[in-house]
Amino acid sequence: MTTFYTLSTFERASVMFCPQTVDLTRDCIFTFEYQCAGEALTGAHGFCFFLANSENKELSQGSPGPGLGVTALTALNLQNVLLFYQGIPRTELCIGFDINGIFGSNRTGLDGPDDIVPNSICVRTGITSGFKFIYRTEDLSTSAFKAPIQLYTINYFQPFSMFRIKITDFGSTVIVDHKNKDAQEFTNVARIPLTFTLPKSAFPCLSFSSRTRINYMRVKNLNLNGYFV
Repeated sequence: MTTFYTLSTFERASVMFCPQTVDLTRDCIFTFEYQCAGEALTGAHGFCFFLANSENKELSQGSPGPGLGVTALTALNLQNVLLFYQGIPRTELCIGFDINGIFGSNRTGLDGPDDIVPNSICVRTGITSGFKFIYRTEDLSTSAFKAPIQLYTINYFQPFSMFRIKITDFGSTVIVDHKNKDAQEFTNVARIPLTFTLPKSAFPCLSFSSRTRINYMRVKNLNLNGYFV
């Protein structure tokens, strides 16, 4: 039985939107440096890199909380009333950096595993196919990874880290790499073959979602390397 997330009055989400469309039939690389920190984990749910179809003229109706500002969400509010969020229209691909692990589970009204894996990356399809679950990593801080990663810390003065997302093989493969501030090179985190077809072009976007007012995310040096339409 699916357990729905309880939405607090502090849930919020925001989106960074690139007004240029990138050609997904050719290799393209997206990099960004980030800090994500706050008090003890009471609900800083994470961030999401996603692609919005170039026919999408505006972004609206993204979900807060574990929907990471992008996907559909079925949740209960504090008065036990069922709430429905459609998700951002014409979304094509969602790569969720899932601090609490709920985005990568079935607890948002979407399909997915029953268990929760915090500090992980989850890949979902777009809105047309119902944000279907595609892939999820293990906890990025475990020994399964050459360079363990913490997506969220309680240290407000943590250095910026960098993620690199590459879409390659004519839009059929996603590669996610990470680099800490003092590292000399990137370390591969995931290589995901896509089981669906991306559009020829899309707007690259980055969202952040949190449950409290004391959690934050900072982004700098957001770079897009590819062919723009």
